[in-house]
Amino acid sequence: MTATECIEEGELYSIGLPTETWLTDGTIYKNTAEIGNLVSQEVHHHWHLILGDARKELPKLLDELKNIDFFLHDSLRTEEHMMWKFQTVWPYIRNGGLLLSDDIGISFLKFVKTRKEKKWGCSGSYSTKLGAIAKGTK
Repeated sequence: MTATECIEEGELYSIGLPTETWLTDGTIYKNTAEIGNLVSQEVHHHWHLILGDARKELPKLLDELKNIDFFLHDSLRTEEHMMWKFQTVWPYIRNGGLLLSDDIGISFLKFVKTRKEKKWGCSGSYSTKLGAIAKGTK
């Protein structure tokens, strides 16, 4: 199955900051990455881009969606922010769903230790590891 075939079954949501914005904690964030540069044109009609601070936008989106199959963290990499995201999104991930994190640092490992799930893993060097945990696995 190709990525295009997979997304025909669902929707893709991205939350990203505009080029320059004030975060809820009062700091200014300058985004140099192009948001959605990996989303192919073939699936753009299934992609929803929400511009704003994840601390404000993510809880609203999760409340609207009720449950999700997959979550990827690939943004601000402070321990506090990553743990907040993991803890916020986890209750909305359906059993069998996945939480992934890019550049896991210590945050992902700390989060995994708080879970009962047994199926998780990491790959790559420490600072660039991709971590994944499957919900509801024992």
